[in-house]
Amino acid sequence: MAFLPGHGSKVTCSLSDGSYGEITGINNADFGPLRELIEVTDFADTSGARKRLAGLKDLDLSLSGHYEVATGQDLLVAAWISGADVYMQFLPNGTAGFKSIFKIENFKVT
Repeated sequence: MAFLPGHGSKVTCSLSDGSYGEITGINNADFGPLRELIEVTDFADTSGARKRLAGLKDLDLSLSGHYEVATGQDLLVAAWISGADVYMQFLPNGTAGFKSIFKIENFKVT
């Protein structure tokens, strides 16, 4: 199994898919692409196995770290309050990675 050092990773965000700013204070990012599976097994199927179609794709990105004001985290809080879309980039090596539009589901400060 290959391990990726976290010290070079970045997460950035933008409200307009234009100028991205880095979200600082993060020390953990959990990224997982998802795909909905739709069961299409027919009642007459006697194979004993379910049949599925690949449905819509989705992405899950969970961040944790130290709370810091005005470091990109403030944009995430504002987007959670307003329900606005947030464009986010998860860059595991600091320069290349994944980009998608997200809705902020929750924001906890503990």
